[in-house]
Amino acid sequence: MVLVISPYVEERAFLFRALRGLDCVFHSAQTLVESLHLLSSRHLAAVLCSETLLDGDWKCILSNLTKSSSRAKLFVTSRRADDTLWADVLNRGGYDVLARPFDAAEVCRVIESACEESEAWGAESSYDGRLNSASLESPP
Repeated sequence: MVLVISPYVEERAFLFRALRGLDCVFHSAQTLVESLHLLSSRHLAAVLCSETLLDGDWKCILSNLTKSSSRAKLFVTSRRADDTLWADVLNRGGYDVLARPFDAAEVCRVIESACEESEAWGAESSYDGRLNSASLESPP
């Protein structure tokens, strides 16, 4: 399962289109609160998160992933994908930074490569073409 967390509809749609060839389920969320119940899923292979969210940022997402039993790899999406952000993401335990505007082939290659080793990859393998949204859930 791949989770895309972004307040931007166009970003979520582009990433789903870019990754549609991968054999996995896609979910989306616009906010940290929306994503909370999905972040604890053991079937989560990758999380693509905008650098900033309406109610938090990628560091909040990483903190929630770390607290859960998920082995998901965190990718941060950003327009300012500079060396400072990249180092911060890696030093805190994130996997990589994806620069916007995205190159679809590169995004697909990076996510597929990172997720191949995940036991969860392919555990669920249906994608119905819709942009699914997580149910709203309050933080614990």
